[in-house]
Amino acid sequence: MKTFKTVTTQKITALVCDGCGLEAKADDYEFHEFISVNQRCGYGSIHVDGNNIEADLCQQCFADMCGEMLRVIDDNSELNLVVKNILSKNKIADKNELTLALQRVEQLWNSQYLSAEGNELHQLADIIRAHEQKDWDSFFEQAPLADDDFMPGRLNFESKFTFDEEETESEILSTFALNTFDETKRILLESIISTMAKHPELRLGQLLSNAMSNPQQSTELFYVEDELFAKKINKLYL
Repeated sequence: MKTFKTVTTQKITALVCDGCGLEAKADDYEFHEFISVNQRCGYGSIHVDGNNIEADLCQQCFADMCGEMLRVIDDNSELNLVVKNILSKNKIADKNELTLALQRVEQLWNSQYLSAEGNELHQLADIIRAHEQKDWDSFFEQAPLADDDFMPGRLNFESKFTFDEEETESEILSTFALNTFDETKRILLESIISTMAKHPELRLGQLLSNAMSNPQQSTELFYVEDELFAKKINKLYL
């Protein structure tokens, strides 16, 4: 025969970080990542024999305080064993070890700087670099620069499209209601459109800059009168 009695139990419903004050309730994911310390001091303790030490820290505060001393072990025991062996001998022996080292680097990629995982990441990166016989500069090589003679190639441009210049010019002009502009602006626009129809390799900026007799004046296009601009374009290209 069994005899029972009703007892009252307490259940933790929230935790407050002693470091930053973060509060996490039992249904928050942060609640389950808290690190709680409850230690009864013994003989020889600097905190006095018989005292209790307690602390509740969120995962971030715990990492900030103890990050460099933590040993983080995941569930992939084979990977951990191989990586531990690589770190101890400070070199990679074969392709399989290289593959596992790269997998571990991927796991550690966002590790906090100067933490235990961050230090492991840097050591693995150096080991992989040495194994592949590369220096760090090779990872930051500049893209090839354009050849100095790239402009002659542009100037000798031949369009893959064939068209009648006068017909094309006429089609372009027909899309603009040029009669809505005054005479000076109409002449300027006709000059620009005619020139671009005859020289499709030119960009508008090139056309306008080249039209200035003095290259230094190309920075002062804002002040050039339309009539003068039209004359310069016609003189240079038409």
